Amino acid sequence: MKIPIEIELGRSCARLFWSLQNRSNAVLKHLGITIEQLRLLILIQNNEGKDQQFLANETLKAKSAITYLLDKMSGEGLVAKVSDERDTRNNKIFLTSKGKLSVVEGQKVLMKEMQDLLKAKDVEEIKSLIETMQTLTKKLL
Repeated sequence: MKIPIEIELGRSCARLFWSLQNRSNAVLKHLGITIEQLRLLILIQNNEGKDQQFLANETLKAKSAITYLLDKMSGEGLVAKVSDERDTRNNKIFLTSKGKLSVVEGQKVLMKEMQDLLKAKDVEEIKSLIETMQTLTKKLL
């Protein structure tokens, strides 16, 4: 039985996401971080000093989920939370030196893995796929 394209799109995207997630976690395991943590570390690196609400908005996650991740990452020495001097209920988030090293090493490992995965694919085809996914994502937000 042929699956309607509207259903197949969601199914294929989900399968790709989980496959990438599982592969990424496997190659990052030796660094002691997950892909979810690496994504958050990269976001913090590019937005140091932003608060948890900003990170929640950017990742499309609930603030409580971000708080949980940051607490875990803080305990592992990857990030530092600094009270906002204007509002002590708020924390500004910064990378520690260990967090910065994890970003560099994690990106290096993932780049190698993705280069191997995409080796036989046309770059323009991949760019087109990315553009299509970004367009669909904007429509959903």
